[in-house]
Amino acid sequence: MAMRQRIVCRCVAVFSALVFLFILYFSPCVSLNSHAETKGEVKGITGIGWDYTDNVSVATRLDVVFAEFPVGSYFSYTGEPCTCHDKCSYYGGCDCISDYNDPEKDGKLVRLYSCQCMGFAHYMFYKLFGFVDRINYTESEGKYYSLGSLKASEMTVENVKKLFKDVKTGANVRAKGKHSFIVLSTDENGMYVYHANTGEPCKVDGWYWSWERFTERYRECGIEYIHLPTEYPESVGTYVPPESIGGSSSVARQPGQVRVNTPSVTLRLRSGPSTDTEVLASIPHATLLTVTEISGDWGKVSYDGKQGWVSLEYTKPVLSVTVPNDRFYSYDGVSPDMSPIRVTLLQEDMTEITVPSASYKITYSSPQNGQYTATVTVEEHVVSFPVTVLPFGDLNADKRVTASDAALLAGAVAGKVTLSVRQTEGADLDGNGTVDRNDAVAIVSYLTGKTTQLKPKKEES
Repeated sequence: MAMRQRIVCRCVAVFSALVFLFILYFSPCVSLNSHAETKGEVKGITGIGWDYTDNVSVATRLDVVFAEFPVGSYFSYTGEPCTCHDKCSYYGGCDCISDYNDPEKDGKLVRLYSCQCMGFAHYMFYKLFGFVDRINYTESEGKYYSLGSLKASEMTVENVKKLFKDVKTGANVRAKGKHSFIVLSTDENGMYVYHANTGEPCKVDGWYWSWERFTERYRECGIEYIHLPTEYPESVGTYVPPESIGGSSSVARQPGQVRVNTPSVTLRLRSGPSTDTEVLASIPHATLLTVTEISGDWGKVSYDGKQGWVSLEYTKPVLSVTVPNDRFYSYDGVSPDMSPIRVTLLQEDMTEITVPSASYKITYSSPQNGQYTATVTVEEHVVSFPVTVLPFGDLNADKRVTASDAALLAGAVAGKVTLSVRQTEGADLDGNGTVDRNDAVAIVSYLTGKTTQLKPKKEES
């Protein structure tokens, strides 16, 4: 019986290796991104700017768009679906946004000269590149160009892929007489787009279209233009993940020290966690308070000998932790690389300073199916937050390393698969900063039993 089991195990190992080699050399192009997989059209994608472009300037501006109009919001003055959808005017007079006041330019009025999907595309183009790509718009003359167009009779998958070959993040695409959208990124199999007026009036969403699905969808329309700025922004600075946009989040409110953040007024201390309760005192800006209990958006504190509640909306935590990743990886299942987190301390003058990793302590609770509680300690300040930790090599995020992960990694090494940012991190098994053949060999060795665990080469040596 034991001999039979050994023979079966060896057969399985050989078969897995053969599958790996077949995929490495002969597999067709397949998108690895978890949004795309084999589906032709996937709705509701989210993320941060860095997920779609490595241009720091464009990624940062894209985060601003995601913050102002996230997936599920509505591109309307009311923040709800417009009530005048069939009578919307490009020149205002309805709920749909056709004029935009830019908060980054002291409320400057920006005329979009369109609304619904086209208005949103113009808005995004403006936020990314600083002007509206409107034909005959004198302020934009000479600032943009089109990659080309396709007649309805020319709408084939081959022609579409060829037309989009040189597209960049932020390109404004118009399917003639039908729909406008902004391209976030493309891969071998399709593209990620951000657009409004999808499914219901004014709704903002992110989708993934395969080239086949996009061609089928707009075959009767053709493509009128693909606009890009004549001078595409240079990648400047260092990308800092946003604190409250998909894929990057600040830790939820919890007991600890905060400072009052009301520069021009005072904060009211109330007898209960509601604006309907008695006002006990007024607390000046920048006052340090200790929150001992949380109730929704309210915190229980003591001030001037009185105990009461303050709205945490008007405070800032002294210790803040921003978690840019939706998951982290670990070789030993215990010590994930948490270096991407950002830890900050709020000073008396209300400025924030970044705490270097050497100056804070981080510990973890016992994992429960890949779920940890991480605790960051800086001096007397403590913050805890949930963390998902996956083993290196787990590219499909099912909390284990299997043959399907090996197939995905092999496809990436062969240039057949596009890995997402997170998958790339998990695929770098030897810790050398790249995904290469050594990583592919390592995962097969692990799955076939030649090695008992996945560890970086620097530790093995």
